[in-house]
Amino acid sequence: MRQTLSLLSVFAIAVSTVQAQVPSLNEENYDEMTRGKTVFIKFFTPWCGHCKEMAPSWEKLGGDWEGDDIGLVADVDCDENPTLCESLSIAGYPTLLFGDPQAPRVYEGERDYDSMSKFAKEHLTKPTCSLHDKSRCTPEELATIERFEQMSLEELDAVLDKVENATGVIEEEFDAQVEEFQKQYEALVAKFNNKVDQMREAEHYRIALTLFETKSQDEEL
Repeated sequence: MRQTLSLLSVFAIAVSTVQAQVPSLNEENYDEMTRGKTVFIKFFTPWCGHCKEMAPSWEKLGGDWEGDDIGLVADVDCDENPTLCESLSIAGYPTLLFGDPQAPRVYEGERDYDSMSKFAKEHLTKPTCSLHDKSRCTPEELATIERFEQMSLEELDAVLDKVENATGVIEEEFDAQVEEFQKQYEALVAKFNNKVDQMREAEHYRIALTLFETKSQDEEL
């Protein structure tokens, strides 16, 4: 009886492992499997070392979201689906994208299970409103989309210019802050080196070091 129960337990674990397999997306099923979903997708290649390292955590995460009505955790083998990966501007491996499957954003967080699980719970639990799937949009989101759809090409270009100009200002501020931090860092390094030099000079460090090395060599002989 115990042996039977043990075998059943092993079988149950094996079945669970198979069921928890992360769905694989490809160029044929991508649109169908991601339709109406908020996605979290890993783009990888079989030869990628970092991809292999994070595989257990990703598979565990995939099991957590298996069968979810809204969120989908999946992966794409870019060796087998180069056209799909190129269309989503995948340039390195692994790359993790999330959100709207037709216009996903890059995930830049940590790649351990706890970090990705926390992120998924925050971002995969609500439907994604997009131009590609308006069925999940709130009235406010639909109103925003409609307002932009009614804009002329010139008006849309003006919006883009405004954002790009504002981004340029932010980048300039960032660069200035980095430059200031660099100056502060260099000043701290110089101050540190000066203090060390003064302390060593006061303690006659170089004389002691030279004599120590000389006597050590003499003892070895």
